[in-house]
Amino acid sequence: MPGLPPNARWEKITDWEKHCGGLKWEEDRTVAEDGTDLAVVYATVPLPKSKSRALMATKEGPSAHVYILYRGYWTSRGRPSEPGLRLDAQAGARWIAERHERIYGKHSGTVPILLVWGQSIGSGVATNLAATGKLPANMPIRGLLLETPFVSIKAMLEAIYPQKWLPYKHLWPFLRNHLDSWANFGIIANACRKEGRPAPLVYILQAERDEIVPKEQSEQLYQRCLELGIPVERGIVPSAYHQQAITYGDGKALAAEAILKLIKAGLYNG
Repeated sequence: MPGLPPNARWEKITDWEKHCGGLKWEEDRTVAEDGTDLAVVYATVPLPKSKSRALMATKEGPSAHVYILYRGYWTSRGRPSEPGLRLDAQAGARWIAERHERIYGKHSGTVPILLVWGQSIGSGVATNLAATGKLPANMPIRGLLLETPFVSIKAMLEAIYPQKWLPYKHLWPFLRNHLDSWANFGIIANACRKEGRPAPLVYILQAERDEIVPKEQSEQLYQRCLELGIPVERGIVPSAYHQQAITYGDGKALAAEAILKLIKAGLYNG
């Protein structure tokens, strides 16, 4: 079903301008490896003034926020599937690397710091990219912000259909999409140990009243990172439901704090 959410195909950035907090968003296009045409929106956001040596090391100051619109969403073509979303995420990373090179030059010495933010299903896409995605050689993922994440599709089947008399949770061997962040963390940790590089910092942003993803799943992912030696932090947004984690003031503050922590960690580990 193209054009998700409904009627989104006809919407424009200007329709939502008043909700953008004064940021000017621009639109571009890119193409996934399989030829699917994708929409990209981006904005430049100045970092706050800081005495931190890490943040002062960013000579240019601003950070770029880039959103890749997955296939089937807004004006992006195609139909969503886990393999397709993996290609879309890779296309987004490639777009960022190419834009960075156009702005700063190929031999500028300015190294991009890639942070990936995924919400709900997008968290699985983010960990897929970090674990097995094809990334530009000079641009590894330095941090992951996972908003209202779940362990895997299999775990969600068990959570949504716990009744023994319902067959759905037993059908996981037939799933075509897995989005298994639990397994992805294992792949990330093993690769980092093998290559002798630090693992990306993971920040888990949990909605206290999440009515879709049980809170135990965020806790399981948090503990999984600790067991694997992946640096991890967690924030819980009071009173927020699944889609409200960053609409509340507390959630916005936690997300902003998380981004700054991820940037600092990326600079120190770069």
